[in-house]
Amino acid sequence: MATSRYRLVGGLAAALLGSALTLASTATAQADPSLDAAEALARDTFYEGVPPEAARALDAPGIERLIEMLGDPAEAPHHAQILEVLGMSGRRDVYAAVAAAAAEEPTGEVDRAGLRKRVAVLVALGHLARDDDRALADLEAAAQVAAVRTPRWRHGPLRGKRLSGLMRRSAVSALANSGRPEARATLQRLETDAHDPNFERHVRSALRHFERESRRPTGSRVRDDPYGRGVGR
Repeated sequence: MATSRYRLVGGLAAALLGSALTLASTATAQADPSLDAAEALARDTFYEGVPPEAARALDAPGIERLIEMLGDPAEAPHHAQILEVLGMSGRRDVYAAVAAAAAEEPTGEVDRAGLRKRVAVLVALGHLARDDDRALADLEAAAQVAAVRTPRWRHGPLRGKRLSGLMRRSAVSALANSGRPEARATLQRLETDAHDPNFERHVRSALRHFERESRRPTGSRVRDDPYGRGVGR
């Protein structure tokens, strides 16, 4: 009888513990529903680009989760999309994370995910530059640096001047996407100083895009964005 009683008590204790753990897990999931939304934006495939409304709807816990993922090497395949979402969020408090990613310039050969991340940094800055002078200054500097310095990294045949040209064009596109009046002067100066016909054509195209963006309300600029969506896919 004593043995049976102990088994019964032990069984009840185990059942109660299991129920408590289940309830705790459920409560945690219900407490932070934005974490699932953030992770979905980071990892899902969006054939027409990341939904800008979903990025802007993220709350503080969701943003914190994305920044955490950006610092996790295991999430490297998703870093480019994470940066794109952070930029689209338009939150000033994400600038530090994007700037840190920009400063982490790799060396040697990088994979496709690494290439996409380098371009996505500029795309994210372009979104943030709409309301953040720091991001605008970073883009202006990137456009100038790419003209005089060859990246220390490469991706297959994409290296040297060919790679620096890609990065400079990406910086120009991001400047245009900002829609900021200050960016117009920078783009016009780059057009005047251009010695490469291909780069000059790209700057002119960027200026046309800039004029369209600058006439649109800030909150609607992400939609129909040929420069800031679908990074490197």
